[in-house]
Amino acid sequence: MVNADGPVNSSVKSIKSENLLGDPSPDSGFVGNFNNTDSASRQGLYGNQSESNGYNHSYGIGGQQESNRGIGSSVEGERSKSNSPGPDTGLKNPAARKLNEPINYGSISSYGINENNENGEGIDDSVYLRDDEYDDRRKYKRFMRDWRLLMVILVVISSVWLVAAFISDYLFNISFMNYNRTAGFEDIALIFISMIANIMTYLLSRIGQYSKVEQYANMILCGLTLLNLFIAVCTRYTRTRMGKVGVMTYLWVAFSFAVSALFEWYLYTFKNYSDRERHTNKGRSAWKTTTAALKDWSFAGAQNMIKLVLMGYLLLFTLNNFLHAVDLHRARNLINSMQASATSDNWSALHWANEDHTYQLHIRCYGDVYANSSESGRQLKPIVLYEHGGADTGYLSMKWIQDLYSMNRIDRYCTYDRPGYGLSDAPPAPISIGLTAEGLKYALLKEANITGPFIAVGYDMGGLVTQVFTAKNTDLVKGMMLIESWHENMLLNSHFMSPIPGDYYDPDFRPKIPSEIRKPYRVSTWWRGILSTIGLKLQTSWLIAHRGSRERLLGRDMIYQGKYLRTKFLEAITNPVLSFNDVVNSHERLTHIPTSVVTSRDMIKKNKMWGQWQRELTRISGKTEEWKVAEGGHELYKYELGQKALKEVLLRLVDSADEQDMLQDTTS
Repeated sequence: MVNADGPVNSSVKSIKSENLLGDPSPDSGFVGNFNNTDSASRQGLYGNQSESNGYNHSYGIGGQQESNRGIGSSVEGERSKSNSPGPDTGLKNPAARKLNEPINYGSISSYGINENNENGEGIDDSVYLRDDEYDDRRKYKRFMRDWRLLMVILVVISSVWLVAAFISDYLFNISFMNYNRTAGFEDIALIFISMIANIMTYLLSRIGQYSKVEQYANMILCGLTLLNLFIAVCTRYTRTRMGKVGVMTYLWVAFSFAVSALFEWYLYTFKNYSDRERHTNKGRSAWKTTTAALKDWSFAGAQNMIKLVLMGYLLLFTLNNFLHAVDLHRARNLINSMQASATSDNWSALHWANEDHTYQLHIRCYGDVYANSSESGRQLKPIVLYEHGGADTGYLSMKWIQDLYSMNRIDRYCTYDRPGYGLSDAPPAPISIGLTAEGLKYALLKEANITGPFIAVGYDMGGLVTQVFTAKNTDLVKGMMLIESWHENMLLNSHFMSPIPGDYYDPDFRPKIPSEIRKPYRVSTWWRGILSTIGLKLQTSWLIAHRGSRERLLGRDMIYQGKYLRTKFLEAITNPVLSFNDVVNSHERLTHIPTSVVTSRDMIKKNKMWGQWQRELTRISGKTEEWKVAEGGHELYKYELGQKALKEVLLRLVDSADEQDMLQDTTS
């Protein structure tokens, strides 16, 4: 019961409004009146309720007023059965709405709502919201729930795509990127940064953390991604190689950025409402407290910094792709100008390396490689087939052979870019020396219709490929020349990765081995590949060093290309197992092949093991012609004395093979 002299605390607590934004609930008022008389029907927040006690209450925004007519009245915690039933969940007063929660009455005195309920807790007067406030907050809550779910879906799809692309590009072919013959590190990098952008949007985007920088950054990221796709499509070389999967990767990444930008735009509309509400309610906070503002600003600043970094990365990514497109366009024009024909003295063309047409090899030939005799009836000497090293192409290391051709000391020669090198396509994973030799055989014999005979010349790592190719084509190869060739033991990681070399190693062995020999065995190759997507080294190639397109595609700067680094990463994975077995198994078929070995004197001086390995190479064949130790470093083609020694050894080997052919023709 209620004492007329003063208020008695009700047994029911005041309920605060639900905070739909996840921020502290504000003080917001409620505009509305409800009047009760002894005989009148009560119309208000809870519908019609008959009231036996006469009282009139008026609630204003941020304030409470009560006028007591007659005897001071109070509200009992439990209403008698003669009164109307409890609160109705249907909200019939359009001037104010509760958040669909049952409301109980606090104690009311002649001086207004008591500031404390029965537990001594303050009663928040923000229980009531205007219709527009209520609806917008409900919309915001649904918006955050739905869009965060969408962000989770985007991140999950991107994660699956990233894992599938990584497996298909670097481990084994799962038919996910069968037709992407430009595979490098670009797809991996794009998918990864789109995941970062979506995760940042999911974690840090709220109404209090909105920033126009964030919205514009997402729009720019989307635009740059589409620009990269446009550059790739406009270049014929990449357009015919990237395939549907490559195009879909760019479109998916652009879509992810666009969704984040759209999210920020919707967030902007809710922020505008919050600002208007704060202005309308003046002193009362709208949707967040001042304490939360500093935290929001910190999160917004961190998110902006991350997006700006991503935007800077993608800008460099775009510049690198543009430079690469220009280089490929020029190189393609060169290939077209030297397109193969049966009567041309020199030509350059791309040929498929297998029946499935998964990748092409770039082959260049000089001289008449289709006939075995000249117009005068003279028997042509064998075709010199050059295999380049592990960090170059024939563009750099084959110039001494070009000199011999120009001086008419040899009749014809061919070279090619191994898969992933120069203008050849990126091969599907996995790759090995045996697969490379098979691809070369198919491209020469089946596609280019060049049937030999050959003198196989291999430099550096190319010496191993030459051994395997010769073993697979003993009927076509008349001689083999190994120049500073790797030993098969160099394919085993232990020789270069062991932190404590064995007793028979020179303590300074690793530092003195040329860098192009160590690179395939370093785990950092993959990280250098990721950095290659921004192309800092390639940009300085033309900005500072003023080098041309051929240097970046075929020459000194090729080692900074993503396609090349991906190939070196694949070699690092398969060399210790697949390639090692390919080379070892080929030796038994090389015993009757005439062989010449050329070794650098400087390399032997630096490490005795290098000389021991070179000596073992001379024992592969029972018909070793000679072992020449030349003056110069590992890159013998850069030294005058080294070039002279190479030319002399090759001419002797060619003449010897030619004499053997003539002898066989005479005896037959």
